[in-house]
Amino acid sequence: MSRPITMGSLFDGIGGFPLAAVRCGVQPVWASEIEPFPIAVTRMRFPQMRHVGDITKLDGAKLPPVDIICGGSPCQDSAWPECAPDYPVPVPACFLSRSA
Repeated sequence: MSRPITMGSLFDGIGGFPLAAVRCGVQPVWASEIEPFPIAVTRMRFPQMRHVGDITKLDGAKLPPVDIICGGSPCQDSAWPECAPDYPVPVPACFLSRSA
């Protein structure tokens, strides 16, 4: 019998990637998220999944190894643009690289 494919999730949010993974036979092992409400949602949905906290403080060598690492774009700065239609929606800062 072969072992299941495993997954880690960065910027996990409410666990959309782990939910899809489970439906495809993939086992979510850990997730990185900092917002309390989404963590509570994923703890309810995936009680066996380890929450590893803030991605900026992770040491990859200390994480359980996985076959797949997925990640959603951090969206705290642009999650609700319809609430302020005149507010310019920025690109999440961790994806920007600017030269002086």
